[in-house]
Amino acid sequence: MHPIQPEVNPFAGDCYNIPRGAFRPELLSSGLRLLHRVMIRKTGKILSGFALLLIGAILALPLVPGPGIPIMILGLVILSEHFPWARRIIDWGKAKLEGVTKKHQQPTRVDKT
Repeated sequence: MHPIQPEVNPFAGDCYNIPRGAFRPELLSSGLRLLHRVMIRKTGKILSGFALLLIGAILALPLVPGPGIPIMILGLVILSEHFPWARRIIDWGKAKLEGVTKKHQQPTRVDKT
């Protein structure tokens, strides 16, 4: 029979010989360092997307000068990489824009009577 091993919490500091509350990147393997960089990059993109969305919403208010709508669109484009709701808003906006451009590109018929 094998002895029952106690469960180790992978998020606790002592399972990697890291004191609780201390972060030492030199103890991480290269895979974990890469994962750490990816997570930081993803978090940065998400935070910057929400920040642009908020700044654009403030600039889009009446009597506030500035390019609010384009900044909101930029924030939605950044967020659409991570959130399906932002992708749906972008797709909806593209469909509306295509409908408007098609409507205005159709030549008007002139009846010769």
